[in-house]
Amino acid sequence: MKRIGLYAGITLLVSSVIVWFYIPYLQAQELDSIIKIAKEKIRYTSRSKKSELDLTEPYPATAHWFNPADSTHSGSDVLWTFSDDVPRAFAGKNIVLDRHGEYCFTDIANSELCTYITLAQMGQIKNIRQAYKDSVRFREKQRRQELSIADNQACDNWLANLPEDYALFLIRPGDRKKNDLGYQIKGSRAGGTSELIEVEVNYPKKPVVLIMQNYYPTVWRISYAPSTEIAAVWATGYHQQVPIGVEKDTPVLSTTYETPRCKRHIKSTVSMPRVKVKAIEQPVVNSKVRIGRYSDRWISHGNLASLKRDPKTARLNGELGVKQLLSEGAIRPLTYAQFAQIKKMQGEEYEINPKSANKPMESHYAIQKPFIFPEHMYGAYSKSFYLLDDTIPFPKGDIGHNSVTTAFGYCVGSCP
Repeated sequence: MKRIGLYAGITLLVSSVIVWFYIPYLQAQELDSIIKIAKEKIRYTSRSKKSELDLTEPYPATAHWFNPADSTHSGSDVLWTFSDDVPRAFAGKNIVLDRHGEYCFTDIANSELCTYITLAQMGQIKNIRQAYKDSVRFREKQRRQELSIADNQACDNWLANLPEDYALFLIRPGDRKKNDLGYQIKGSRAGGTSELIEVEVNYPKKPVVLIMQNYYPTVWRISYAPSTEIAAVWATGYHQQVPIGVEKDTPVLSTTYETPRCKRHIKSTVSMPRVKVKAIEQPVVNSKVRIGRYSDRWISHGNLASLKRDPKTARLNGELGVKQLLSEGAIRPLTYAQFAQIKKMQGEEYEINPKSANKPMESHYAIQKPFIFPEHMYGAYSKSFYLLDDTIPFPKGDIGHNSVTTAFGYCVGSCP
């Protein structure tokens, strides 16, 4: 009897070991089969530019484990949560797939296709996903506010104040910035510095109306001969346009893509007044325009220095904003070794020269304390930020084309 009991005990122990190891193995196999199909579906969703994944198509036998109601889409990735009526190892757990189906994170062990992370790290992902959504909504709200001021009244008043007879001159220097001021002007949200264009007018025949257009943030310094009357000035473009130099009572209007004023006059990224007079286009040479002949005396009002944005009292944009954050200790350059470790967590190998391991990387920054994203971090002004300390919150403001990556490799935004 003792021998039978011993055999029964051994059999039970072996059975328990098999169940302990084999069932999780089978569950992991089922999990990976779901992940494999999900990756294909998310790639299709990304290519077809759909906003949500279609969860109705057939999945393997364990498809019912997913609760579609808990599936959320951040614009950067998709988060799936397992329902509660599944094996305990999966109940309430999560899978995160990026929108290209490349990387995958899960708080479920044993998956060969997903990077395993802790429950706390999954919580950080959920917080970051929400912060990313808030950042996108922030920019959308900001744009709605910009468009809400475009009531046409200021533009209608400008048109109403034009003289009956006048000469209309159009000035647009092109796309390349020539005369860089080296600083950002007040009111500009551009990522770079501002440009100065000199406009000299000697035209005594008729009152002069100037229309000036430039992509870059620009100060238009207008000088005119004593016999010239500047009747009105209209400045437009993508970024902030600031005309100075004319009399205080001269009608001056600045309406741009950043701060649109005229709904009826918006065309693409510029706003042009609808006038019947044909404009005479003037060439810009080395950031200077002269209408008419040279004058022995030029009149100009306004203080150029007063337009400069003071970094001690104001937040700077783009590249200058990043330098400001560095000087304040809010960020520091990421090292090549740290970048390689993050790539390893994402399942990629990044070879580095041992001599360069502790050298700082360009355009990659570790977040040291809370901050607000500088404005207009788009295109060439975008950077890669890294939350290596999970106690530091996601930056506020508009994320732009930046990316934010955790120490374990999860990324939102325009990820590298």
